[in-house]
Parts: sequence; C-alpha cells; structure tokens
Amino acid sequence: TGYSLQSIGETSIIVSGNVSTNMIYASASPNNYTYNIVYRSSNGTSLGNASVTHAFNTTNTVEAPWKAGYSTPDSQRVTWDQTSKTITFTYSPVYVGTQTLRENEWWWQYNNSSNGIKYTVTVSYSNRTSSSVQATITWTNTITANTRFGFWQAFNVSIGNASTGTIRICENSTWNATSSSARSSTKTATVTITGLSADTASVYYSANTSSYGSSSNPGSFDGYVTIPTY
Repeated sequence: TGYSLQSIGETSIIVSGNVSTNMIYASASPNNYTYNIVYRSSNGTSLGNASVTHAFNTTNTVEAPWKAGYSTPDSQRVTWDQTSKTITFTYSPVYVGTQTLRENEWWWQYNNSSNGIKYTVTVSYSNRTSSSVQATITWTNTITANTRFGFWQAFNVSIGNASTGTIRICENSTWNATSSSARSSTKTATVTITGLSADTASVYYSANTSSYGSSSNPGSFDGYVTIPTY
C-alpha cells in the first residue's frame, strides 16, 4: 500500500542453476497522495477548503492560513499513512469588522446653521469566548472650523450587560476658542460582555450624550449590533 513498482526482474524462472540477484529484484517508490484540508470556525461555519500533496510514509508540517476575524490555529504535523485523509483546522473568532452605531449627526451651537459638531460612534469586538466577548466603543466628535464650544461633553454606552460609564470626550477648555480648522476628539472604552452563549449573534446597546451647560446635544439612541458567534 502506498507504493508503486518501478522495475522488476524476471516474473517466471525455471530454476536450473543458481538464481542471481539480477534475476529477482524489485524497486518501488512512494506514491503521492493529496489530502483535503478543511477550515472551519469553532461553531461550525465553513471558512474554506484546500488540498496538499506529499509522498506516502512521509511526515509533513501543514500550516493554517490567516483568516480575517479569527485566531490562527497551530500548525499540524501530519503523516501520509493513508491513501486519503482530511485535515481539519478549527478557528476561534476574535473580532468582526467595525460596526457603526451612529454617524453624521449634527447639532448646532449658537443657532448657527453652518457650524456645529459631528459625531461618529463605532463598536468592534475581540477575545470572543463561548460565554463572553470584549467590545470596544470608539466615539469621535469633530467640530467645524470657526466654531467654538465652551462646555464639556461626555458619553455613556451600555452594550449587552456591560457599560462604559461616563467618558468625557472633550473638556470645556478644548474647543472654547474658535479655530480656522476643524478639530476632532476621540475616546475609546473597552468593556467585557458576559453571560453569552456560543451562538449568541447580537446584543442590544443604548447610548447617550451629555453636555454641561448646553441645552442642545445629540441625545440618546439604541439598537442591536452583530457579534461573532463562538
């Protein structure tokens, strides 16, 4: 099994004297066999297929390729001891692409319809386990040129059963003077959402903003965001 004869001596001999080694011999070489490779996530999602070919009765290292959003499994040492075999690599999800919670919302200061503050809120995930995942909230405020904002502003985001708490985006001294250029301020907060099941695919979030001394702010918003199943 696993070999092919390359050359042989005589196949039928009438023995009438000494039999020499140049009459009885055989040489064989190992056959090449192609094994299937299966890539899948830990929850069974197919991440693709491949194949690899080596000679019978050899042991070879098979590497797992990088897959976006997943941790890469360790390489495997595989012995080509069968005519067919399937090699499986299981990937654990690490993150999914950044999702936007809210963007392009403007609110006006000093009743000036040409100036104001734009804010963009996104969420991304990391370190998914069977029962938890880390969520990183990124909140960016951008103030237009020639606009001033004399109060501090903060946000608070609850996602799943976790909360960022109150995070100040900018202090009242940050934008209390006008500038000929637009200016931005970004703050991030990472929280761990627990109590998940392996197949939990979405969580509810709510977000709100506050500004000291201002009667106008973006208010609150909520919804659902997709998270990676385990």
